[in-house]
Amino acid sequence: MLAGETLSFEEEDDKEGIERCMEVIYIPQIGEDKLQVVGFHVMRQDITVQKREKQRLLKLAQVDALTGLSNRAGFQQKLSYAMHASRQQQHLMAVMYMDIDRFKPVNDTHGHGTGDALLRAFAQRLTQTMRATDIIARLGGDEFTIIMEQIARPDDAAVLAEKIVAAMRQPFELDGISVRISASIGLAFYRDEDISPAVLLQRADVLLYQAKQDGRNTYRAGATID
Repeated sequence: MLAGETLSFEEEDDKEGIERCMEVIYIPQIGEDKLQVVGFHVMRQDITVQKREKQRLLKLAQVDALTGLSNRAGFQQKLSYAMHASRQQQHLMAVMYMDIDRFKPVNDTHGHGTGDALLRAFAQRLTQTMRATDIIARLGGDEFTIIMEQIARPDDAAVLAEKIVAAMRQPFELDGISVRISASIGLAFYRDEDISPAVLLQRADVLLYQAKQDGRNTYRAGATID
């Protein structure tokens, strides 16, 4: 700033219990010698509305419009955060990668409207089955993922995978149409290995493929981590 550069930053203002975000700009005033900074002009602007709108749009960009779950972008960001926290705190975590068995025949037989209703119902049942702290996302189509942070033992994640498989065997009643499907799941674990989120998800995807190859309607888990 003393070098004659304009400086801008944001500051939180909590006067009278009302949270506001202010943009503060310091504009140096150069002396007659064109070399020395002799003072500053300070401009403060309330940007609370713009800040909230930006946060709202960012949140919308990370939400799947059909199910209300996180979308691929939201999932990727949350997985990155979860893996970082796992490394820092040495907590075991898990990622599930799943899809709906025989989803295409539902679409082909009953139409996309019923297919969309099934995806919404599947997402709702998934949310009811999992813990409140688990992060559930729809990556697209009939592919879903779950991030489970701070699990005590690998068996805890395996038990939930079994619960999901069992829950999805029950019929879905969709506007007078009874639909039966099942779910296949790949379950991968992570604690502090030096890998990227993409590699961890790929491991879960490979395990999902194994579950499919083994007849669907089941899950396959990766190597456990003590």
